[in-house]
Amino acid sequence: MFPFGWLALLLELRTTDWININGAGMIAEYRGSGGTAILYSEMFKSVTENQRYHHAEVVQIGMENEKMQRELQNFGIDFYKMHRLYRRSLQT
Repeated sequence: MFPFGWLALLLELRTTDWININGAGMIAEYRGSGGTAILYSEMFKSVTENQRYHHAEVVQIGMENEKMQRELQNFGIDFYKMHRLYRRSLQT
């Protein structure tokens, strides 16, 4: 990035029409309490306030969160990658 990479990055901030929505979700114990509607409302408001965005990528929706996947599909979102969480003990 040195010395002129920052200039390219700053110019791209003005021209990009993509937005990443990272980590949008509710903790399992709070699902179904109405917080999801508020979350979607605020995300929609944030995206539509700035008219330059034409594409959005929702990142890190858990594979096990089928309810949120269905809700987002109702908004017309197509999933092309899913995130899974794997665990493995480090003890032998």
